Amino acid sequence: MRQPFLASCSPLVKWNRLHWGDPRLRWCLPLMFLLAMGVYCLPPILRGQWTQPPKWGDGPDYENIALQLYRGNGFSRCSDAEFFEPYAAVNADGRYDYLLGPSTAHCGSGLTAYRPPLLPVVMAGTYHVFGRKFWPIRLIHAAVMATTVLLTSILIYRFAGPLPAILGAGIFLLADPCAIVMGTAIRTESWACLALALIAFAAVRFAESGTLKAAACLGAAVGLAILARTSFVPWLPLLGVGVLFWGRGTSHRQAYAHRLAAVAVFLAVALLVLEEITLSARR
Repeated sequence: MRQPFLASCSPLVKWNRLHWGDPRLRWCLPLMFLLAMGVYCLPPILRGQWTQPPKWGDGPDYENIALQLYRGNGFSRCSDAEFFEPYAAVNADGRYDYLLGPSTAHCGSGLTAYRPPLLPVVMAGTYHVFGRKFWPIRLIHAAVMATTVLLTSILIYRFAGPLPAILGAGIFLLADPCAIVMGTAIRTESWACLALALIAFAAVRFAESGTLKAAACLGAAVGLAILARTSFVPWLPLLGVGVLFWGRGTSHRQAYAHRLAAVAVFLAVALLVLEEITLSARR
């Protein structure tokens, strides 16, 4: 059975080898991005959820913080009448009863690791441009997920060729319906996916080049990941150890110095990204 299977695959293998490195395939990248945008945007539009507030889970908490940032109250929560208004307007089916009860009304302030700042800061930025609308952040999240598909496909292409990259993008887009739902949800899953893709991309670049610039890019990717989800915090020391062993130099002494410099740059950029977004959340 093995030989007929290999024989049937051989044309695909030949095509993959023939077109590996073909510059014409670059035109596939914007098409892949647009296709991914359609896959993520169409379901909530067709279900009438595109302009509605976050449906459940962590979304209302993040939206509450974004509203306070937009008001100029810093990184805080305040469940008052203005916050409840768009939720009460679409609560005919009782989906927001858990949120609108009298016991949920409260105000507070202060940075917390319970809710990382990246999503509220980005969402507050959309409020400054469009007002308190929910479709802009959904559109941004769709673009974030489409970029994730693109970066993942580029990585696969570099190591395996165009055919696995196309198949990988198709599997990424269609294999898990939950990923499509989360793609435009007002939650942090889309940012976590992008952060993982950026970390993988930057790690490969650093492993190949060993330059301080590549170490800085990896640090920026890890900093972004931590700002999106605090579960990425343990990755910082682990990847720091990886950078130490991936460093390069022209001699043993230079290699050791270069590795230490790469670790320092990696950590400094990661902490700088964390500090900048955190300061933005405090304002």
